[in-house]
Amino acid sequence: GKSASTEQIEEILNFIREQTSAPLLYGGSVNVANIGGIAGIKNCDGVLVGTASWDASKFLELIRVVSHRYTSLS
Repeated sequence: GKSASTEQIEEILNFIREQTSAPLLYGGSVNVANIGGIAGIKNCDGVLVGTASWDASKFLELIRVVSHRYTSLS
């Protein structure tokens, strides 16, 4: 299949947020190429990392991208 765009993810999470205040996690194809955009979605409270966690170096790169994003915001 084809991965959802950041805009599609945001649209769906915004719709779900209107229905609930529960934490919302995105569990699609999370990878180094899209984690920065996903992490920037207001209503995304976290991600579920699947295949990208199989390789430690890829998983660490995901952590670096998110860490850099939040460090630069503070």
